[in-house]
Amino acid sequence: MSQTAIPLEFEKYLQNKTSLNKPTDLNEVVFAMIPDLDPSAPIDRNSSLPPVGQWVYQQDVDQIGKSGDNAVVYSVVIPGTVAPFQFNAMFLRDKNVPE
Repeated sequence: MSQTAIPLEFEKYLQNKTSLNKPTDLNEVVFAMIPDLDPSAPIDRNSSLPPVGQWVYQQDVDQIGKSGDNAVVYSVVIPGTVAPFQFNAMFLRDKNVPE
């Protein structure tokens, strides 16, 4: 089962950008392999990016599109030259914000 969640960390990021009258810039997808991740467990909104050692691939966002009044779609195209990898979690982030 696939799950999505908006972490509290993103809410702070959004509030900061809004207060500075700056747009959000979600520009990278991080693919991670998190040990013992239970895909059926609810996502903890207090969680943040996993440690860099659990990241298996990073890719700049290739396309952004609106998918309704309350939905935005971000996509990446992974080149065929990238070595195969396994992941069990994906994270959308602004790579210009320090971790």
